[in-house]
Amino acid sequence: MNDHLIVTIYVMIDDLLTACQHQTHPLAVISDAEVLTVAVVAALSFQNHHARTLTLLHRLGYLPVPLSPSRFNRRLHRLAMWLEAAFGVMEELLATLPTGYIIDSLPVPVCQRVRAGRCGKVRGRDFCGWCAAKQQKFYGWRLHIILVNSSSVRTLSCSITSWRRS
Repeated sequence: MNDHLIVTIYVMIDDLLTACQHQTHPLAVISDAEVLTVAVVAALSFQNHHARTLTLLHRLGYLPVPLSPSRFNRRLHRLAMWLEAAFGVMEELLATLPTGYIIDSLPVPVCQRVRAGRCGKVRGRDFCGWCAAKQQKFYGWRLHIILVNSSSVRTLSCSITSWRRS
């Protein structure tokens, strides 16, 4: 769970409620924006388990007082219309964000490392590298990929595995 994400969600919901001139009941200890934030965080990180989310957010200091799951559910049902509006606003904001990029690299082994001395395709120690995901050494190239929106390839490049200077 990311602290920046929780704060961002709260600020967006609070700004939405303020812009629409929504008033929290004067006797409520926890604001309506905090109630909606708990619901969104529960949906994102806790598989909609509200009791766990309430406990954790109170222990981390995001909620000033503990709120019972029963009271939380009653307040959330009263705010259902605002929750739908908050999701709509978040969806519009995420659609206007600039394109995201994913940069990754992966090993392209030519042969097994024990056969590296007899390999005819590549020669030298520059092609010996380490694959952290598999926890093993490999002999070959490294492929670098840049993806746009995690679906279309923008750039492919192949390089030697080792960047040692002679």
